[in-house]
Amino acid sequence: MCTCGRCINCNLPSATPLCLRCLANQQCVLCHRHLRSHFYSNNFNQCNACTKKQQTQHRASVGNIVNEVIIPAVRGIDSFDAFVSNNSGVIGAVLGDYQRQYRYARETSDLSVT
Repeated sequence: MCTCGRCINCNLPSATPLCLRCLANQQCVLCHRHLRSHFYSNNFNQCNACTKKQQTQHRASVGNIVNEVIIPAVRGIDSFDAFVSNNSGVIGAVLGDYQRQYRYARETSDLSVT
């Protein structure tokens, strides 16, 4: 990596990859950036950006329930849209059953041709 005479942290002219000012700053334990003290608040080892990334909420399935439903294809259907429209009753019934059973259902589609 060519620093071309500049600090990789603040881009000021420097003979070393990090200038003396940046070397004196605290280093985040996750992203390893050398940042000034006002970039750290609650967790003094992690910068605010890394702390915020860790606090983001992630979605998960209810009780980790993921189901795969195989719907046999009918000959003559040549597109995914036609397959879905042809089997909309079956897909709606399956989703309705899961909504009644788990009080929530979300559809995602993955087309596998075998």
